[in-house]
Amino acid sequence: PQVTCPPGFVRTPMGSRRNSVRCKRTSFTCQRGDVECLTAPISLSYNFLSFPSNIKIPTDLFAMSGPLTSQKQFAWDLKVIDARPLKSGVMAVNRGYFDLKVENSAQAVVSLNYRIQGPQDVELELTMQITDLRSRYTGTAVSKIFLYVTGDSVV
Repeated sequence: PQVTCPPGFVRTPMGSRRNSVRCKRTSFTCQRGDVECLTAPISLSYNFLSFPSNIKIPTDLFAMSGPLTSQKQFAWDLKVIDARPLKSGVMAVNRGYFDLKVENSAQAVVSLNYRIQGPQDVELELTMQITDLRSRYTGTAVSKIFLYVTGDSVV
């Protein structure tokens, strides 16, 4: 899929990870009272995973980490933004299908607890809220995770 960074963000290289696109905020100067600007994330990443419904369970799908330092505090949140079964009779996933394991406060792993019926497209959003303990500045990094679940693997 073609990803265009939103206004105010610029695409940054992700290295060898071909299934990801990362957008970094270009400016942190906001007008007083501009809530959308003040609450915009520091970075956005778009991550694309495809797997069959009969994948081995449980399985880790995605990991995200922040800088490991005693000066920063992290809070994590995982949401199911959208679940679209692509065939009648396929049950849409909910948040209970996924686990968010915080490894150390600076790293979280999204894992799959139950098999997802396919074909189904799922969009997850993992948010890392970073608070600098000295300056009290809070910022967020958002990872959008797109899952494309096919039917059982074709032999």
